[in-house]
Amino acid sequence: MAYTEITSAEVAAGEAVKQELFTKVKDDLIDHESRMITTEAAIGRLPPIEFAVLGEIAAPFALDGVLHYRVEQDLTITAARLFIVTAGSAGSAVIDVEYKRGAGAWTSILSATISAAFGTGSLSVTTGVLTFQAMLAGDLLRLNVDSVQTNMKDFSVYLENESA
Repeated sequence: MAYTEITSAEVAAGEAVKQELFTKVKDDLIDHESRMITTEAAIGRLPPIEFAVLGEIAAPFALDGVLHYRVEQDLTITAARLFIVTAGSAGSAVIDVEYKRGAGAWTSILSATISAAFGTGSLSVTTGVLTFQAMLAGDLLRLNVDSVQTNMKDFSVYLENESA
């Protein structure tokens, strides 16, 4: 429902206050509050953490710690997605995302690596299954690449998240 304007005639001096005026005010306040709730929910959502690997990648290519990210605030990771911009001609892209808290060891946030075969094509998205989601400020994340498609070009891993 959109805001309903109160006209000058409805609030003219010396005129009786009618039930319709109070109903209009009540309806506008209810609408306002529902919009505020929607806005507050949207504020909790943060931009995704992106690990972008750009350029043509030659196989074989495997590397732990291709890219790193330091978590700036407590957050909950809600999804991990591998986005292939230009698919290769053979093979699979296989990636993992690991986290490290303090002096702890690097540990995967996924139940299994995310894998995308070349047949999924360009501009494809593959979603991984998360096993760890609760990140604290100061945690480190790193992207590991176990393999890539032959002659693939440009891929990103997005970690969708929200405030904890």
